[in-house]
Amino acid sequence: MKFTLYPLLSCLTIASVVFSCTDHRFPELIPSCPIVQETIKKDYTGTGTPPNSETITFEGSTYGLPAGKQTFVLAPTETHTYTYNSQKLLSQENIVYNSSNSATTYEYNVSTIKQSEFTGGILTKETSYSLNSQSLIGSIINGNTTYKYDANGYLIETTELSPTGVQKTTYTIDNGNVIKKEITNPNFKLTTVYTYDLTKDNLPAKKLFEGRPNRNLLIKSSQDYQQFDVNLYTNFTSTFSYTYDKQGKIQRKLEVMLYKSGVGGINPNAAGTPSISTTDYTYACQ
Repeated sequence: MKFTLYPLLSCLTIASVVFSCTDHRFPELIPSCPIVQETIKKDYTGTGTPPNSETITFEGSTYGLPAGKQTFVLAPTETHTYTYNSQKLLSQENIVYNSSNSATTYEYNVSTIKQSEFTGGILTKETSYSLNSQSLIGSIINGNTTYKYDANGYLIETTELSPTGVQKTTYTIDNGNVIKKEITNPNFKLTTVYTYDLTKDNLPAKKLFEGRPNRNLLIKSSQDYQQFDVNLYTNFTSTFSYTYDKQGKIQRKLEVMLYKSGVGGINPNAAGTPSISTTDYTYACQ
């Protein structure tokens, strides 16, 4: 198995979570007003006007673009819908991506979680996880991946074994936030540095069994990817901004991502087209 990473690709999954026992993961973080839907729109570069599109304009210099007003057309691409049980724990997540549907179900007992993935209603993969003493995912049963947390429940390391080597991911935690994530294996290294608004709380958490979530609101990430065999370097820098409703809840997240790539150096000048996306949030208490 050769490790390969494509930073622009996102893994779209839909989770349906059924709790068969009482969950004790960070009860103080269970949101009183959880997110029930996320609607994502991305910049549209085709011809004509797509259905349900919108046009947004913002100051380019705020996001690392040329100074002046920048205008983009956004089109809907995916919708995530969440439902919660009587304990306000996530019980189901549904996602529609363009015209496709996917699902992942989680079956809980005292010491394990069984994850089943579906595409178009057809079971495609099953994975079982063992839980550690913190009731967090500790390892893949009959697999090669383990997860390590600190005393506060923050994920600090994952290790994946393969016939060709070890892939390790480490997380640096500071003031309740992941400030650096490093993925290394024999083929590449990926380092992401995160910046937060320390005056703002993070969005409501959904999957506490994956570890304690970040405390504050993400405002910037910078991802450096180095592929060793071809001496390839790429950088993705995202800047985030937020708008709020009258109750002070986050209503929309705007992400502007800039891309640079080069071979043979770590400071390439070749810049790609910026990527623009928005995520709109709907809450249970709206």
